Amino acid sequence: MKTWIAVLAVVIIAALAVGGYYISRGMGSGNTTVYSSTVYTSVGPGTSQNTTASSTYLTTIPSGQNSTQYTVMIMHNSTIGNYLTNGAGFTLYFFRTDIQNSGTSACNGSCAGIWPPFYASTLTLPPALSASSFNTIIRSDGTKQLTYYGWPLYLYAPDTAPGSIKGEGIGKVWYAYQVP
Repeated sequence: MKTWIAVLAVVIIAALAVGGYYISRGMGSGNTTVYSSTVYTSVGPGTSQNTTASSTYLTTIPSGQNSTQYTVMIMHNSTIGNYLTNGAGFTLYFFRTDIQNSGTSACNGSCAGIWPPFYASTLTLPPALSASSFNTIIRSDGTKQLTYYGWPLYLYAPDTAPGSIKGEGIGKVWYAYQVP
C-alpha cells in the first residue's frame, strides 16, 4: 500500500512540475518529502519553484513549513548520494586540509572568497540531523563558521543554483559533506 501511495505521489508531483510548481504541504500524512529528480526552492507559503537541478531534497518538511525554514538540510544526488546543504539548497563542503576538531579553518583570505565559510546564528534542523553534531568556531579574521562533526563547512561561490555540486572533488581536497 505504501508503495502505491509513493508512486501516486510521484505521479502527482510530476504532473504539477510540468506547470513549474510543487505544493509542499499535505498529502494526508502531515509531512511531505520531495520525491523527484529536480530541486524545488521555496517561493512562498506552500509552494516551491522548479529549478531543474539534478538533486532532490530528502528532508521531511512538517506540514505548514517551507524548506527554507531549516538552516541545514539533506539533499540527494545520484552521483554522490546524500549531502548537506544550507536552507536554500546550496551544497555545504568540507576541506580536507582542515584538521577535524582543531577549531580552526585552513581556508582564509582569497580562498574564503571562493569558498565562503558557512555560518548560521540560529540552527534549525530537520529531524534527520542532530544539533549536537554542529559547533561554531571563530576564524582567524574574527568571523564565525559552523562545523559538522568538527569539520568547518563552506559554500562554493560558483554554485549558483540550489543542488549544484560544482565544487565536488576540486583539487582532491574539496568535497560535499556526505551523510548516510
